[in-house]
Amino acid sequence: MLIRPSLLRSIAIELCACRVERSLQMNIVGIRNISLLNAIV
Repeated sequence: MLIRPSLLRSIAIELCACRVERSLQMNIVGIRNISLLNAIV
């Protein structure tokens, strides 16, 4: 079975995008938690 490089590249880009999106969501959650803590204190 021969995998085209373009297909491989698109899969890699999708994985990277997913990872970046997840890390961004984690950062947003962290920022929200910090702002909540600051509001409480």
